[in-house]
Amino acid sequence: MVENPTRAQRRRIARYESLTGALRTGTVGSLAFEARIGGWLAYADGLHFEWDPEVVLAILAERAAAGEDLFIYNKDEES
Repeated sequence: MVENPTRAQRRRIARYESLTGALRTGTVGSLAFEARIGGWLAYADGLHFEWDPEVVLAILAERAAAGEDLFIYNKDEES
């Protein structure tokens, strides 16, 4: 977790969350997800986003089972 993220870091985190949501719903396939995220540079002090789709889906399943909110992007609700 990044404390006090910069504006650029917030944008990258939001983009990643959007892509993980798309992976979860099947809007983005596993190979496309891996190809997109696998090339990203570190976002803070050597921290990298998880790019393995199986790991990401397992983490999301654990979070959902624990009752945690999952990121849901709905472009129709943008302001």
